[in-house]
This record gives sequence, C-alpha cells and structure tokens, in this order.
Amino acid sequence: MNTIGTTKKVVKKSEDRTNFLFCFIGTNRTGKSATAQSLAMDWKSSRPNGIIVAHDPQRRFVDIADGFLTPDDEDWAERCCTLRNALVILDDIRLIHESDRASKGLMKLLYHRADYNIDIIYIVHNPGLVINALAHFTSNYFIFMTNIQEGAFKKKIPNYSLCMAASEKVNKYVSIFGRGKYPKFPYVMVDIEKQRLIAVNMERDLTKVKLKGEEE
Repeated sequence: MNTIGTTKKVVKKSEDRTNFLFCFIGTNRTGKSATAQSLAMDWKSSRPNGIIVAHDPQRRFVDIADGFLTPDDEDWAERCCTLRNALVILDDIRLIHESDRASKGLMKLLYHRADYNIDIIYIVHNPGLVINALAHFTSNYFIFMTNIQEGAFKKKIPNYSLCMAASEKVNKYVSIFGRGKYPKFPYVMVDIEKQRLIAVNMERDLTKVKLKGEEE
C-alpha cells in the first residue's frame, strides 16, 4: 500500500517502543543526512536523557551528538556496546566499516542492542554498500533517489521487491518534480514488518504523469 504521510510516529516514546535499526539509501545530495538529522532530533526530544553518538564525516550531527566515531577508532563498535539508552548514527558507514562482513564488534552491538536500549541509523549511497548482517535486522528502509538497478537490491536486501518499488516511485517523482529543498526531501519509507510503503514529501500526483518511453 502506498500512502502519503510522515515518519514522525516512527520514533516512539521511550515507554512504548522497541529498538529500531533504520537504513537510509540514496545518492549524493538527496536529503539522506538532513532527514536523519531531523529524525535524531525527534529521538532526542522524546528521550532527553538519551545519548547520541555519530560517525559524522559531513558534520550533519555536530549540534546534536554527544560523541563522535572516526575511522581511526578500530574498536568503535565495542565502545558503542558500553552505551545505554543511546542512538548510534553511522553516516557513510563504509568509511568506518569497509567489509561486507560484520566485524565481531558490530555483531556484538547487534546482539546486545535490545538489552542496552540502543537504536541505530546507518546511511549509504546505494544498496550494494549495505553490510550483510545489518540487512537482516533492518526494520525500515528510507529510500531516496538512487541510480541503481533491481539487482543491487536483490543481492543485498531481504524484501528487496518492496525496496525496488520504493526506488522506482521516488526516482520517477524526483525526475519530474526535483530533489526537493531543505527541510523537505522526497523519499519512500519501507516498513518491513508491516510490508508497506509510505511516501513522504511527495504530495504531487504521479498517476497522470508518464515519463518518455512509458506505455500510454
């Protein structure tokens, strides 16, 4: 089901929620980091005593993060396991974790995140950069404009057909109406549990618009 909506309800109050693991996928300058920043601010406002730690090469989270991770921190995932009631943001995650295969520290973080109440947001430019283990735990994908083919999702992501449908929808929208401007960037959220798509900042009607080459 495709709906126009907002993702504010995705960040639930601390007394009524489970831990989330969100993935943002899109090419450069499509609003991934800015949207993740807005979501992180909602997270912080709903749990003021929570801690935000970020790998932040674009310095998008400098005003809201309590600490930062760098590629020099080889044990960054182990350090994150010492956190409690925290949000870990991994922008351009492959700069801090080069391998497709999750490190022991990252696997430990995934194992303990529910016990330690740790939420995770990771951000990549295309699905080929998703770390394999993360794909199996990701609860929601935020799909921005991408320049990839279906096979890229299929190789990496369970429920890839939903992500591909989201990608096709947002790519068509952006090709007609543009990438948007801060703070409103078009994207589609894929809710894995509920098996649905939620279009955000895509208020204009696509049903009557056909791209060149599409059938009449």
